[in-house]
Amino acid sequence: MKKLISLLLCLLLAAMLAVPALADVIWEPWDDFYTQHRSECLHMDARFEAQTDVDVYKSPQKRTVVTTIPVGTEVYISWVWPSDVEWGYYEYVTDTDEGDGWLELSGLRRLYNADDFDREYAGEITEEAGFIPLEEYGSIYIWPYPGSGEWIDCIDSAAWDWAEDPSYYATWTDDAGHRWGHVGYYYGIQGWVCLTDPGADDLPRTAPRYADESGAPLPTPEAPPIPEELDEPGALAEPEIAEEPEIVNEPEAADEPTVPNDPVTEPEPTPLPTPIPERAVQPIVPLLVLLVALVVIVTAVILAVLIRKKRK
Repeated sequence: MKKLISLLLCLLLAAMLAVPALADVIWEPWDDFYTQHRSECLHMDARFEAQTDVDVYKSPQKRTVVTTIPVGTEVYISWVWPSDVEWGYYEYVTDTDEGDGWLELSGLRRLYNADDFDREYAGEITEEAGFIPLEEYGSIYIWPYPGSGEWIDCIDSAAWDWAEDPSYYATWTDDAGHRWGHVGYYYGIQGWVCLTDPGADDLPRTAPRYADESGAPLPTPEAPPIPEELDEPGALAEPEIAEEPEIVNEPEAADEPTVPNDPVTEPEPTPLPTPIPERAVQPIVPLLVLLVALVVIVTAVILAVLIRKKRK
């Protein structure tokens, strides 16, 4: 009896220890090609921008186009299959369809992210802890990294009246003298806050937009040159037209038959794919949670039966 109870307690303890490990699970796609080449695929977790129209295929081996990404679209790549040409796994959603596929990374440009910022300024980020008074500023904006130009979350005192002041544990100062503090975790939110002006939501982009494969920043492509101004604003220069020689006694040309213009029907626009954020593509966590719950319930039932029999 004691051995059985000890065994059940060990199973219960093992189930409880499995719960913290759920946070370390890396999501993997339900994809036939990925399953076949799982050992060859590398986890990337990065965002890119399409530099041209990019076709998305069913797989690198099955060249069936499932959708096309327009130039300028931001896409999230979670897994990469390295070969002669690097292929990235991509999930897409359009107005009429959604699915996944593989695309060549050669048509994409990697976007600068928070990890790249941490590597670039690791020697300038200092350990410094403090609190940001939420009630004083009313709204505190969270940025993925300093100089990103786009905030990712907002802590509003009106909606968070029950919350405490967010705290930071590291600081960094940009070239303009703005101090930034990194919020490690605040009710599921993490990122950087401009300590100089926490309530500002229109801070410009000062960080690079693109990065290479190692995360080193790349220069932003220059805009096309602006044409020179004319003498009069809004006036267009008239092209010089050479005088045609006078033609004497030229016979009149016969009237050409007019050909009716066939109406041209414009093709219906194809719905554009919209990148979707990271999402769970494999229900690993629900299955593990269900397994843990099942072990706990079975253990509790067996212990209750054993205790009842022992009392009798």
